[in-house]
Amino acid sequence: MATQDKIFPNEASGRSPLSGKKTQKREKILVEAISQMNERGASFLSLNSVAVSMGLSRNTLYYYFKSRADLIYGCYLRAANAMAEDLESSMLVDSCPVQRIRRFIVASLASERIAISDLTLLDEAQRKTIATLRKRNEDQLSRLIERGIEQESFRHINPVIACQVLLGLLNWSQLSSHWFNDIEAPSPQTAADTIINLFLDGICRDSALKFECTINYQALQPTTFNAFDPNSVNEEKRRQLLGKASLLFNQRGIDAVSLDDIAQHIGTSKGAVYHYFKDKPSLVRACYKQAFDQYDSFIEASTSKNLTDLESLLSIGHLNSQAQASSFPPLILQPGEAVFFDDYSTKADRLREKIDVIRQRCLLDGSLRDVDSSGVHTSAGANFWISKWQQDNPEAASELDSSDLADAICTIIAHGLKKRSA
Repeated sequence: MATQDKIFPNEASGRSPLSGKKTQKREKILVEAISQMNERGASFLSLNSVAVSMGLSRNTLYYYFKSRADLIYGCYLRAANAMAEDLESSMLVDSCPVQRIRRFIVASLASERIAISDLTLLDEAQRKTIATLRKRNEDQLSRLIERGIEQESFRHINPVIACQVLLGLLNWSQLSSHWFNDIEAPSPQTAADTIINLFLDGICRDSALKFECTINYQALQPTTFNAFDPNSVNEEKRRQLLGKASLLFNQRGIDAVSLDDIAQHIGTSKGAVYHYFKDKPSLVRACYKQAFDQYDSFIEASTSKNLTDLESLLSIGHLNSQAQASSFPPLILQPGEAVFFDDYSTKADRLREKIDVIRQRCLLDGSLRDVDSSGVHTSAGANFWISKWQQDNPEAASELDSSDLADAICTIIAHGLKKRSA
């Protein structure tokens, strides 16, 4: 994307260009706002919270951003322009597709960016601008991967899926430290090294391993529904409500979805939603509880079968991908007040610990490459994009069933995008 094709915030809002020092000040404000949004979600962002954090007066902040909405738009615009620059610079340095992907990953993590894009928070014109820029960036990244496939540098994997997996890993890398109690945010270079290792080379030592998941996500869902039992009917309605709410939260972000939106989506009244949940925070809590129960069931199902430890590890990821591609996906871990509920952070820690036990056993039996715990839990981001992508690309999504999509994602995590030498 050429530099002249970028859109700059002050141009978009009709303001005069800022001077050098003021541009730097504006950039610092955006960096702080992005950090707060990635930690707590857009609904908690305010001009006052950013001003206090930076030691500025509200009047000073108003000089750069006329409103909270203007600030949020500026954050999204910064991310879109930065990704365009990263792609452009990665194409100029080396003709090798592998090196271009490496450079893109390093550049993407050099500074914090918006990890979840809730475009419904923007007005129509702003949404169109950001959606256009993001689509252009994703198309360019997909083409970069496609050229690597044509040059036999990369495996023959759907380049669009590979693109989304990489962006999912980059996003989750910026969010994950907020969800775990005992993990500090890695340095940009450490995070980049982890994703480069994971995305390009995968986790399996044996490049010839052919993995096939033998567990179906749908088979793990409750099957005790009795249409003649009022309690059973009530519970099934609640389960479906949570599933549809989770789907909307995954597609748009928690902050951008109201109870009215959920009621409209499932074809009921807002009062019917209130019958089960007194308010939105209660609903979000219930969605996360159901999600953690599902994540636990993936681990239990994968470790209770007659599988090797490596097959169990891959099956957990495959089930996660199948689930995210379904009509009732688990709520993905994302910014918002739930991050600050101690019980949810504890649940996230326990899931990570269970998976790490399997990882360590894989290291001992030699089936896993030298992948540390951060590499394995970063791989969770490989499927967090699915619900949103299916919504935005219905035609492409209709060509892949959940199992095929999960197979493609699992192949990338298992063996990486890069072709290994025999």
